[in-house]
Amino acid sequence: MGDDEKYPFIDKVSKKHINKSNKKKKNNISNEENEKLNINNIEEKHKIDNTKESSVEQFNVSLNDDIKNSITKRIPNISRDLKLDVCVVFPSTIINNKSDVIKSYLTSFLARIFTIFSISKIYIYDDYLEQEHLINKQKNYGDYQNEKYKKDIKNNSNNVNKNMHMNLKKDSNDNDHNTFDNIVNNEKNKEESPKYSYLCKYMHYNLQYLETPQYLRKHLFPITNFLQNSGIMNPVDAPHHLRSDEWLPFREGVVLQKSSNGIIVDVGLFSNVLIENVNYINIGTRVTVLFQSNSYELFQKKNPNVLFTGKLIHPSVPKLYNLYWGYSIEILKNLSDIFKLQVDYLIGTSERGKFIDDSMVSFRDAKSVLIVFGKKDGLEDC
Repeated sequence: MGDDEKYPFIDKVSKKHINKSNKKKKNNISNEENEKLNINNIEEKHKIDNTKESSVEQFNVSLNDDIKNSITKRIPNISRDLKLDVCVVFPSTIINNKSDVIKSYLTSFLARIFTIFSISKIYIYDDYLEQEHLINKQKNYGDYQNEKYKKDIKNNSNNVNKNMHMNLKKDSNDNDHNTFDNIVNNEKNKEESPKYSYLCKYMHYNLQYLETPQYLRKHLFPITNFLQNSGIMNPVDAPHHLRSDEWLPFREGVVLQKSSNGIIVDVGLFSNVLIENVNYINIGTRVTVLFQSNSYELFQKKNPNVLFTGKLIHPSVPKLYNLYWGYSIEILKNLSDIFKLQVDYLIGTSERGKFIDDSMVSFRDAKSVLIVFGKKDGLEDC
């Protein structure tokens, strides 16, 4: 699930920021414009153009002070150079285990690694679906055989005619073959609709759960069997997983209600946020909020009777200030789908591959890199 699917909106301000960032990569713009988008200069004031026709409102937020006071002691605090998007591809069988406890632990271990290395996007290719279909067919046929056997024993318990018993057994075998064909046909019909293996859905659901800030999970994730072992999963401690006593000008939230003049968003603080002049966002939608410049003073006063004010931004805006803001997830039906992805550089991992140092020079100017991991026997076995 990509950013645009998780956040089905991009306001005018966010579009302007993203367009400026893209132009900076492609064109040689003036030094003055470069300074405005220099994400390395975190002492620069955060200026957001809240344009409605010709009116302009500026938000002056000292990112340097906020980051220093809020998350400098957390890992990762200030991310690696996020000009380079690093994406990874994993098979769903990487967490394959008979125990769901082990599945959950492995998933949380991976989520922590993705966060430490500031992974932008995770692709999961479903390499377990065919095997799961085969297992289910064998199980369904085995269950049918057991039920049929019990039924035959019950029907023939008072029948002492050997010939009749053999004829019945023959007919039963014929019916078994017909029923097995029906099971196979039913499975084929089910395969026509989009479907993913249990293992793939388990990994996807738990990775998405772990990426979500703790204070939002109760709103976005209903209780399911996928989360029965969530208590043993390691926290990822991402920069956007802020505690109630930590401050950043950005914060993840979820829409609680709509009002006449805007929407109310829960951001995990003592008070909610009012987003004015917005009424097109559905209740229960996850959003990214930029607080207004006076919000830090309200945060220090901790008055629950006063609402914060802010605006909605695209979740990629914190990245402009080199602040890692979580990963997105997408499921691929096959490993070959990676060749359809728009990336500058693709790296496959293998015990028989070359050291990455040998080719470092060739992708220094790359803006996006995709690292592909295979099954336990390597990519060659995929």
